[in-house]
Amino acid sequence: MKTFNVGVLLFDDVELLDFSGPAEVFGAINELEDKKHPKVTLVYLADKEQINCKNGTRVLADAPLNLAGAGKLDVLVVPGGLGARKAAKNPKVIQLVKDAYENKIFIICVCTGSFILEEAGLFQSRLFTTHRSVADEFKDNPNLNIKSRIISDDAVITTAGVTAGIEGALLYVREKMGKSTLLQVTEYLEYPYFDPFKNNITYL
Repeated sequence: MKTFNVGVLLFDDVELLDFSGPAEVFGAINELEDKKHPKVTLVYLADKEQINCKNGTRVLADAPLNLAGAGKLDVLVVPGGLGARKAAKNPKVIQLVKDAYENKIFIICVCTGSFILEEAGLFQSRLFTTHRSVADEFKDNPNLNIKSRIISDDAVITTAGVTAGIEGALLYVREKMGKSTLLQVTEYLEYPYFDPFKNNITYL
């Protein structure tokens, strides 16, 4: 069976739903009755063994902040949260994102994970969105489109705050795995709210 590997970036004070939402979307593929789908593996990446999420949840990492430790990845999820600004100043985090982009690993950026992608230089010529509460911090970047909940191009999906990360992952499933897989995943998750043609999505 073909494998599909999703890397999930973690750091202290990460927003729990920013990464667990997309993780649930991809993990749901393993629960589908149609076994034609790839086997999904989630790999949690951090620069220490235990991460303290915002609001107190603790998560154990699987691998260090580099592609060599993570193995072959198809997608990298970059979440936000109170710790995103500090993470954006961590050279290991920035190098991981740069390496992922250069190696054509698709990136899903959620909420204030935008600080990390901005520091990595991915917004120099790319439209992006983020959580509306931090829009003023990107006022010098003309590529911000805060009116869009999700912005998608061939290499990066950026989403607005928190719950939008679920829909960013669902959009990836729709674009890369097809409508049938999307419908099976949303049915399994009991998430009937997502329509890739109506959910304020900007396609590039």
